[in-house]
Amino acid sequence: MDIKRKITDARGLTPTEQQLGISALAMGEDIRGLSIKEFAARTNVSVASVHRFCKKLGLEGFKDLKVELIRLTTEAGNRRDVDINFPFDATSTPAQVMERMEGLYQTTLAETQELLNPTQFDHAARLIANARQVDIYTGSHNLYPAGMFRDRLLSAGKSATCHDNAEAQVHTALASDRDHVAIVISYSGLAPISRKSCRSSAAGMSRSSSSARHTARACTPVLPPTLR
Repeated sequence: MDIKRKITDARGLTPTEQQLGISALAMGEDIRGLSIKEFAARTNVSVASVHRFCKKLGLEGFKDLKVELIRLTTEAGNRRDVDINFPFDATSTPAQVMERMEGLYQTTLAETQELLNPTQFDHAARLIANARQVDIYTGSHNLYPAGMFRDRLLSAGKSATCHDNAEAQVHTALASDRDHVAIVISYSGLAPISRKSCRSSAAGMSRSSSSARHTARACTPVLPPTLR
């Protein structure tokens, strides 16, 4: 997890520490030549506040904060700026197409990494590992990658479904129980199939209110900005 994610996801920060985090991120590369006293002066806090802030982020001290911020700035500078919607056109040479596609993948992977929460990611993996069956709900152009993931699960010995029509998905959701895990793939979360399947899955497990609430939360999509 990079420093930006650590700061934005940190819990228990005081208003002063939250503002300190915003200031630190905005400072970026400029923090390189600063001592902790100079940094504290620029951000209008005490040296002790800087130490507490670093500890809450899981860092040893100000030196680690500097290293993390410089790394973040360097990685951002190495990314190529590419128009996500139109990465190349008819006048682009093969070399330009390859370079821009490389930049596009770098941006997508970086934004995905920024959004992923390792704790939630591990929890999702455990749910899938412990489930008797994994049911994947999606539609349209998402069916192909979803089908590939289903095939990977099947090849690993995990029972999985990914139906290509709404009726079959709803029936699967209604037949699900606490031993099933639902994976919903949707860019917006507004797809009729996904929303209907979520409601049906929660209704199918109404015998356990905690399971129904868990299913509703699991149906909330999280995608990198590049794919929204």
